[in-house]
Amino acid sequence: MKPERQQNLASAISWAAQVIKPKPVTDPLSATRRDSRLAKGCEIIGTVFFEGPAIIDGQVNGKISGRDTITVGENGSITSDELSAPSVVIAGSVRVKTIASRRVEILSTGRVWGDLTSPKLNVHEGAQFQGRAFTPQSN
Repeated sequence: MKPERQQNLASAISWAAQVIKPKPVTDPLSATRRDSRLAKGCEIIGTVFFEGPAIIDGQVNGKISGRDTITVGENGSITSDELSAPSVVIAGSVRVKTIASRRVEILSTGRVWGDLTSPKLNVHEGAQFQGRAFTPQSN
């Protein structure tokens, strides 16, 4: 090659280092969702606390509480002294001394044996409920 052509080629190539930061690979929902699910066939014996929404399709024997909605799925079964969360939705079987919540909903497939303490109670047609329901008095 001719020396002048080599010089032109060299000036056309930029040797400046470029730093490319890859974008983190994250699921957009994973950063905001904190759902928990206890699948059918799983069993927990003891105290359980859920930070976010939870769906129970397995079996739990023990105290259950949470900061969000706890849903007992159609396959779910709970035996507990206390079940407490802001909202409790029941489509499965619950044997409990007390359910304390701002809202309790027993779906048509739900079966509940125990006492409920909640200002809002919704019992769907076909649901089974044996126990007492208390409405806290507001001050």
